[in-house]
Amino acid sequence: MKRKVIIKLVVVFGVSAVVVYVVAQSFVGQRQADKLTTAIVVLSEGRLEQAKELLSRIGPGDPAYPAAQRYLALCLHEAGDWGGFLKLTEQMDLTAPVVPAEIREELAFR
Repeated sequence: MKRKVIIKLVVVFGVSAVVVYVVAQSFVGQRQADKLTTAIVVLSEGRLEQAKELLSRIGPGDPAYPAAQRYLALCLHEAGDWGGFLKLTEQMDLTAPVVPAEIREELAFR
């Protein structure tokens, strides 16, 4: 009898742990998207330094990284950092659909 109860408790705890892990991972992904959204808003307000800082915090392992790099390139160009802009854009495919078409066109134009 006790053995069955212990097995049921282990199963319940195991399932609970999996659910908690899945929910936590969804919040992590949402936080990264929030960082990118915040940076885009800050960039549209003309606060270049703050936008660059926010975009630089999105690392290569994040799903938002490719889009963040394109917005960072726009920041660098807007700030007049031509060398940084060229260095960043020479390593990326400007036609990749990771940002809206108007952003890809703006990058290609600049």
